[in-house]
Amino acid sequence: MFDFLKRSLQAKITLIVTGVMVMAVAAFSVVFFLSEQQRGQQDAVRDADIFSRFATQEIYDLYIHDYNPPGQDVFVGFGQALATVLNANTDTKHVQLVGINGRILFDSDEVAQGHRYSGPDRFVEDQALLGLIETDAIANRELSASAGSLTYQVVVPVRVVEGVHTLSMVYSFSFDSLKALRLALITRALVTSIPLLLLAILIPMLILPGIVRPLRVLTEAASRVSSGDYSVVVTTNAEDEIGVLARTFTHMLGDLKKSNTTLTDKISELERLNKVMITRELRMVELKQKLAEKGISTETTD
Repeated sequence: MFDFLKRSLQAKITLIVTGVMVMAVAAFSVVFFLSEQQRGQQDAVRDADIFSRFATQEIYDLYIHDYNPPGQDVFVGFGQALATVLNANTDTKHVQLVGINGRILFDSDEVAQGHRYSGPDRFVEDQALLGLIETDAIANRELSASAGSLTYQVVVPVRVVEGVHTLSMVYSFSFDSLKALRLALITRALVTSIPLLLLAILIPMLILPGIVRPLRVLTEAASRVSSGDYSVVVTTNAEDEIGVLARTFTHMLGDLKKSNTTLTDKISELERLNKVMITRELRMVELKQKLAEKGISTETTD
């Protein structure tokens, strides 16, 4: 394979162009995935904030009217109504009603357990969360769960008596919807990348022959000229650098033909003159021999 790459310009260019395009497609896919994931997370955070603001009063009203009255049926109805509210945001995993002193009045886990909490008073132990609960404004924070998933908490003040902040609703969101978003992004990236990768392979295969073929013709022509064959004809209609190179080669070949013809003619003339001179010398030698046989001296005296 490496020998083939050494001998084939088209293979080298195809490999380089394909490699560059594959890296470009991969970089585009990564950037696209990260940007879309970040945007999805921002949308999830925004939706969580909006949901928390609008759901707080409704959940508090349910707590006042349906949580404290005795009777299991009433509590079951409370749980169903609460589930209906929380289902408006599928990322909502947990909600608590907490006093500003940290005492937990209600926990949505009670609904999952099927009964009201009846033990000793419960208090929030997370000091950072207590600080948010005491804040007289909507607050939020991000937490990283042990499994690496993001947990987002929103604390919304509940003003019970004359607008005084005495309670807070604490929401926890898991952002499980981002998992489906990631899967959708991966699918979209693959659907987009595969055609691009095919183009990355096909484009060099379609374009490079038009570049490499004229070069191959010029290479073969130069090889024939080096062997003494000046009858080579290189024709091209290309207007690019390859066409200029081919026409320059043709022009140089024409000049070389003329020079070679002139040189051949001069050599032929020299050979003819040399033959004439040799013939004359032979005749002179033959004439001297004949004169010597007749006793005639060919020597000259001063």
